[in-house]
Amino acid sequence: MPVFLGIDTSGYTTQVALVENGQVLHEESCCFAAGHNEVLVDMVCSALKSAGGCVSDLAGVGVTIGPGMFTSLRVG
Repeated sequence: MPVFLGIDTSGYTTQVALVENGQVLHEESCCFAAGHNEVLVDMVCSALKSAGGCVSDLAGVGVTIGPGMFTSLRVG
């Protein structure tokens, strides 16, 4: 089944999720004062590792488009 990665950086919390066939395989959120760019890559790696997958297993990536802070949305 295809696995999709969801990323939300529209607010103060960085969030990632992996979903396969409507089932959430992994979800994680982090409220970190330094910013989304400080934690996002590690969170994505953690999600893939916990699900036993890798980037090449992803069928797609979904990101939030707002409303939110412009700089935060660009990180996602």
